[in-house]
Amino acid sequence: WLRDGHRVSTVTGADEGPAMEWAPDGLEVVTTAPPVPRSMTSRLTLGPLLADRVRELRPDLVYLPGNFQFVLARWLDRLSPRPPIVGTISNPLLPPLVPMKQLVMRQALKGIDHLV
Repeated sequence: WLRDGHRVSTVTGADEGPAMEWAPDGLEVVTTAPPVPRSMTSRLTLGPLLADRVRELRPDLVYLPGNFQFVLARWLDRLSPRPPIVGTISNPLLPPLVPMKQLVMRQALKGIDHLV
């Protein structure tokens, strides 16, 4: 998208860590305020802060790069105007023997418009 001249931004909970090395030139990195380092519970804090930053950016599209971020779509789903939300399936969504798999999946994917 950058090569095609589009503005591309990434909203992160922290502006440090190994993934920052992968950021291409021209990518706008926006960090939440306050920063939220990744942890098992960081998504609970990150959701509303992410929505605030996305509201400021007013993107044409929101892309969630993996299953870890799917729960963040719940906060993004409340934005107005609401951009389309695309999520990448980076790992198996659920083990095959999870009870009530359909219900769990509906809840896990709430707010995501498309999966890739």
